Amino acid sequence: MALYDHRVFKVGDSWWVAQVHSASGAGFVPKPAIRSEWVIFTNITNDDENSRIARIRPGYLNRLSHSAIRQLLQEAKDLDSRFEMHPYNAPPASALEYPHRFTDNEGLEWVVQPTTLVRQTEAGPKVLPAVDVICLQDSALRKEILLQHDTTYVDARLTSAMNIDEALISVVKSTYEGLGRYEAETDDHSR
Repeated sequence: MALYDHRVFKVGDSWWVAQVHSASGAGFVPKPAIRSEWVIFTNITNDDENSRIARIRPGYLNRLSHSAIRQLLQEAKDLDSRFEMHPYNAPPASALEYPHRFTDNEGLEWVVQPTTLVRQTEAGPKVLPAVDVICLQDSALRKEILLQHDTTYVDARLTSAMNIDEALISVVKSTYEGLGRYEAETDDHSR
């Protein structure tokens, strides 16, 4: 079964799935150069709406900021039909139940929740403290951040003059990229 880059996100009142589909040319040349990929958008809130298609740089679907994915959706060409997709990587249900939510300057809701990560060390597996920063309206906007001690996050929330959760969200958002000229270009998708 083929694996595709996949993203679930919300724009206004509509939920969308974006999924990359590419033709690599494998088997025709020794090392094919993949210069772009097709991303297909399907509105999963409105079953009557046709899907859309756009080109992006290879590997960029889940590296784009939320504003960039919205812009790419807006610039995408309409298809003549609907390509059904399932939102299999939507934000986890546990995050939706988390009581402390934060809304950023784009209107996106976030949760920051303490967690642990298991890392392999020379001495074997080690459980490390972390926080999971999750956007509730965009499955790509999520990062796990390792902490120095079990109490680092709680101590920072209690003693810092700044809002630690907002700062963590800001740091996570800064790791995503804008939509460059390359992604915004449109091609004839029939080739």
